[in-house]
Amino acid sequence: MSRRSLCGMAIAMTSISMWSAAGAAHIIEEVEPNNFANQAQAISDFPGIGFYAIHGSILPGDVDFFAFEVTERSIFEAVVYSYPNLFPVPQARLELYDSTGTILGTAEAGQPLWAYLSDMTLLPGTYVLGLTGLGDTFFTGEHDEQFEYTMHLIPGPAVAPLLLLPCLRGRRRRP
Repeated sequence: MSRRSLCGMAIAMTSISMWSAAGAAHIIEEVEPNNFANQAQAISDFPGIGFYAIHGSILPGDVDFFAFEVTERSIFEAVVYSYPNLFPVPQARLELYDSTGTILGTAEAGQPLWAYLSDMTLLPGTYVLGLTGLGDTFFTGEHDEQFEYTMHLIPGPAVAPLLLLPCLRGRRRRP
């Protein structure tokens, strides 16, 4: 994983910590059926203030889809990790689609890091986020993975990136 990706993940986790401390978390429990994009579980009041934590589980053959509406241009990030702990890393694949079904971003878990979508600029419209087991390239449920997860959705802009600007630039200034 590149230094920029590692920095991005650090920003996401810092953002989550800051929003949690401020009490600005939206907790959502996954509800079946949501195995197909046309059954996507709606995430209401998105994007609001803070981050969204979706708790759910993936079983062999399972796919989870979530839909949300964006009303103004924003930056979006999503990270998937094990619930209730961060480890072991869930063997997950994550994809973001626009309303026409076009794939806007894909992320897969890679040891030792989580599936993470970063710096996604979203324009007003409807979006669908899919989560499945690693190796299920077409989101049809063809995998044997099993894990409980928390997926954090972080609508931007977030304050935390300001704390890590040297990391985002990819270099540090030396005196």
